[in-house]
Amino acid sequence: MKNTALCAAGSWDLKESIDALNVTAPASQTTLWCRVMLDQANLSDEEEKIRYRVMRLCPKSRNEYYTAYQKKMKDADTYAVLNWFFIGGLHHFYLGQVFRGATNFSVMIIGFYTISDFGVAILSLLFLIELPALFRSQLRVQKFNLDVSKELLIRFE
Repeated sequence: MKNTALCAAGSWDLKESIDALNVTAPASQTTLWCRVMLDQANLSDEEEKIRYRVMRLCPKSRNEYYTAYQKKMKDADTYAVLNWFFIGGLHHFYLGQVFRGATNFSVMIIGFYTISDFGVAILSLLFLIELPALFRSQLRVQKFNLDVSKELLIRFE
């Protein structure tokens, strides 16, 4: 398919990709779609480079790398569940973003504490800010795992 070839090349035009798929989308959705597709393509390219570097490691180092990677990698589904079904901010703690997690948690507590005054507005704002995190959870965790891979490769190469 034309879109696959364009994405694989790393330099593709959004309009050509939409035309190739015979999809019409409003401009606001097109921008988000483009950003997600670019992020996904870039992360996939980087993952492929990491896989190649890992395969070049000696068997002992490769085994140690995979053991360390399994301990540090994160799951996108766990991230999404923590994002929406439990206390606000836990998904940031899951990825090691302590300050951001503490900020979200604090804002949520303030929102609940002031629910009768302006807490609904605070909680609504927090919801709107964090909504994209749910839809991009796969990419966020994929990027986190890619960063873990790079960090481990530095140690084992």
